[in-house]
Amino acid sequence: MVKKYFTAAALAVIILSLSCSKPAEKDIFVCAEKGDIAGMKLLLEKGTNINKVNPANYSILFVAITNGDVEAVKFLISKGANLSNRIVNTTPLMLAAECNQTQIIVLLADKGVKLDDSNGIRTALICAAEKGNLDAVKALTEKGADINLKNNLNWTALMFAVKYDRIDIVKYLISKKADLNAGDYFDDKTALIIAVENGNPDMVKLLINNGAEINQPMKDTSGKKMMYYTPLDVAQKKGLKKIADLLIGKGAVSSTMDFDTESKTE
Repeated sequence: MVKKYFTAAALAVIILSLSCSKPAEKDIFVCAEKGDIAGMKLLLEKGTNINKVNPANYSILFVAITNGDVEAVKFLISKGANLSNRIVNTTPLMLAAECNQTQIIVLLADKGVKLDDSNGIRTALICAAEKGNLDAVKALTEKGADINLKNNLNWTALMFAVKYDRIDIVKYLISKKADLNAGDYFDDKTALIIAVENGNPDMVKLLINNGAEINQPMKDTSGKKMMYYTPLDVAQKKGLKKIADLLIGKGAVSSTMDFDTESKTE
């Protein structure tokens, strides 16, 4: 009987040790997924590259961040994991923002990562705003992320939050003095026009009540006003009567008169 139990126990130990102690790259990802810091430590000591990526293009650090495993992230940082390495054009901080991992955001910020690092389209703050991760937005802002930083298309975190109807994040960004009238690169589209395009009267009202310019028109890249593209023009063109009435009640006007006047004087 004792021999039987001994054999079963020995077999279990052998299986466990094989799962996270063999020096093969795939095993460290298993350990990271399980939060097995001892297993990761053993494999790193055996020569596993700490910045190796798996077939899904995830590094060991990325796996730990996705799982929200703060202790594993701390361990990997202590072992020299690259904190600015881009995987699929995403930094560890951007991933933490997308996953709403506030403790990891704070940890990475305290380690000196660039809060405003951009892949051209997104920063960590934009990632959090787009995903609707209010806690991540707060953590990044409190650590000093630039609230009005624009991407390559001149979109700000506020504009992304409006685009994806993240009204709580919009309220928070407004409270932190986000620029309500910033325009994008192609046609100077503002957050208010984005809200109108989305057909979201609550967002439109929120922006207007906090100082968004109600008659700011869209412009082409040369700076020339576009015909029919004030916020009211957009609402009327899309048949959004409730929003159009709201805008008119707040003093909105159509751009048609200004456009015609400019055309006659050219």
